[in-house]
Amino acid sequence: MTDNRLIGAVVLLLVGIGVLFWFGKGAWLIAGYNMLPRKRRARIDRRKLCRTMACFLFYCAAVVMIDRLAAAEGVVMNIYLHLGAIVLIVYANTGGRFEKR
Repeated sequence: MTDNRLIGAVVLLLVGIGVLFWFGKGAWLIAGYNMLPRKRRARIDRRKLCRTMACFLFYCAAVVMIDRLAAAEGVVMNIYLHLGAIVLIVYANTGGRFEKR
């Protein structure tokens, strides 16, 4: 029972932070963005970056919930979670997607 509560708390945390990002708030939580100099930060579309991170957090919450509901092997869900992270990293770092135009 405690395990389900812990998983539920993690999912609620992921969804809560995802909603925060979805509305363009909390960009200071993104470590790479937070550490940029002010000039470089001014050239980045903060709303688009936050929306992308929100989608990733919603994806992570969905993977955790599906893992819990399906009672699947943890290894399989970890592979999906890591593949999603790799796709996000490649998406975010190619093509200057977050540069203001």
